Order: sequence, then C-alpha cells, then structure tokens
Amino acid sequence: MRVDPLTLGRLVALRSLVGLIAPFVGSLADRYGFRLVMQISLIIAGIGTALTGVSSNVLVAALGMAIWGIGLAGFAPMLQAYISSRLDYATRARGIGILEYSWALAGIIGLFAIGHLIQFVDGLGYDGWRAPFFVFAISMFVSAVTIGRFPPEQTPSTAQTSMPLQTDLLHLAAPAPITSRWQSTTKFFDLGSNARSAYATIIGTTCLYFAAMQLLITHGLWLQTEYGLQAIQLGSIAFILGFADLTGSGLVSLITDRIGKKRSVLIGMGGALIGFLLIPFLNKSLVSAMIGIILGRGCFEFAIVSSIPLLSEQSPTQRGKVMTMGAAINLLSSTLASISGPWLYIHYGVWGFSIISAIFIGIAIYIILYNVIEA
Repeated sequence: MRVDPLTLGRLVALRSLVGLIAPFVGSLADRYGFRLVMQISLIIAGIGTALTGVSSNVLVAALGMAIWGIGLAGFAPMLQAYISSRLDYATRARGIGILEYSWALAGIIGLFAIGHLIQFVDGLGYDGWRAPFFVFAISMFVSAVTIGRFPPEQTPSTAQTSMPLQTDLLHLAAPAPITSRWQSTTKFFDLGSNARSAYATIIGTTCLYFAAMQLLITHGLWLQTEYGLQAIQLGSIAFILGFADLTGSGLVSLITDRIGKKRSVLIGMGGALIGFLLIPFLNKSLVSAMIGIILGRGCFEFAIVSSIPLLSEQSPTQRGKVMTMGAAINLLSSTLASISGPWLYIHYGVWGFSIISAIFIGIAIYIILYNVIEA
C-alpha cells in the first residue's frame, strides 16, 4: 500500500475497532439465529475485502477494512456460539479445538500460499498485495452459501417466541424516556447470576489477547527489520507458526475436556508468560527468535481456544451476546495492540512489546485464577 508500518497498524486497528458492534449482533443472533447472522456477516466481510483490494488510496482502503471488520465481528463469535449450541459442555472443548484447526491451517496453507501469490502477481507487473483480497472475498461469498445448509442450532433461545423483525425495529426507533433507556442499557449488560465470572472470563482473556496480538501484529516488522525477511520468507514463517497454532488447538481437542477448561486456560497462560519473557533473550538469531515466538504463540493458542468453551457456558441463555461481548473486547484489545505493538518495537525494540505483553499475561492469570467459576 506504500504506507509506513505505523499507518498500516492504524488501518488494522480501524478494522478491529468497528468490531465493538459485535454484542449487538450477538443479541440479534440469540433472537433470530446464528446461521443467518453468520451468512450476513460473511457477505459484509466479503464486500469489505473486495473494496480493500480495489482501493486506490488509504481512505478507500480504510473504508474497506472497516466494512471487513464489521463482518468479522459478526462471524467468528457466532460460529463458536453455533458449535457450542450443538455440543454438550463435557465434549465442547473437543469440538471447539477441531474448529480452531482452521486458524492453524490458515497459517500453514493460507498465508504460505499468499506469500507466493503476492510474489507471482508482482512478477507479472501488478500490485501483488491486492490479489489475496479478491481470494478472500470469493471465499467468503461461497462460505455464506454453504452455511445456509448447516443444521439448525440448538439453544434455549430457539424455543422462545420472537417478535417479527419489523416490530423490533419500530420498537427501537420509538422515543423512550431516559430512565427507560437506562434500564434497557443495564438490562443489555446483565448476564445473570454468574455475571462476575462471565465478565472475569472476558476481561482475563482480553488481557491475554492484547499481549499475544502485540507479537502477532509486530513479528513481521521485527523479522523483516532485523533479519531481512521479505514477503515469501514471511509466508514461510507463517507456515511454521501455523504448526504452533495447530499444536495448541490439537491439544485443546485432546485434553481440555479431561483436565478442565479453566485449568487449561491457566496452563496455556503460564506457558505464554514464559515464552514472552524469553523472547528478548532468544533474539540472537532467526532460529532462536523463532523458538521464542513458537513457544509464546503455541501456548497462547492453547489458552485462548480453551477459553472459548469456558466462556460459552457462563450464560447459556445469552450465549450469542456473551460470545460477541468477548469478541468485541478482544477486538478492542487488538486495536490497541495494533498501535502499541509497532510503536513499542520501533522505540524500544523487542524488549518493549515483550515485557508489556508479559505484564498483561500476569494480570490475566490473576483474574482467571481468582474470579472465574467453571460450570
């Protein structure tokens, strides 16, 4: 895009920031169904990625990324909520872990292939960075059609009678007294008798997410600056890191249901903390630096995937809202990490983002350990 790293970080931050609408999307999904919301979200995200791909300036790219972010905010947590509704809590981590293989495969296959795609299109004399966005858009449109063939979700909200959408919109548009609006707002954020544990789960995983995203967003700049890696080499690095993600997700599907979701989250956070503390000392060569990244990222993946089934049962009757609240706060932390990660690296090097990330992981461990109740 011919922009500096800080500007690109702000574009990613914008994409994440619009995800704050996610809880409202989740509330609608609890009423009208997860599949419909997933389909609409994918179509919106596809439009956003296509717009980013054809953009001729930063403003158009920013608009495309904002639309893209809205779609992502509605899709990912709804898919997790949908899977959670189909599985008993005793086997839910296995299903969520298998679902999250997709994240790892995106790195093993997707980003690796995209590195080659960018280089190939560049060799033809075109802007290679545009090509992946069109691949994304087509994939999202195809997926939206496919999801319509999924079996219906099984959730307490499906048994409730829902008022027609038109009536809902008229009700929302009608003026209401200030006290009524305040009551509606507080009711929206009321997660029931287990609210403290639910919010602690959200806040704890958000601290972890912020810590990890500083590394995930900055590691490309770091490896390019200090070790001279270019797009195709970074694609190969993504291929390697994808196996770290796959290992984390695989362990969730194999052992988390047996040892407990909360315990798994804490074990993963502990491993990530060690990894982030070691990264500055391992930044002596590309191989040793990769060892630190793999340790931190793999443990993060194990913790964050284990947190999904843990969060899904904190308020089962409001599962869509709870899952999207978690996603929205994570996106907010990703927005901050998109700004803080590159800034800390540029001004303080690897020590900057790794120490700040380690501090936030320590906070996350404290919150989960003393405030979260497992179903």
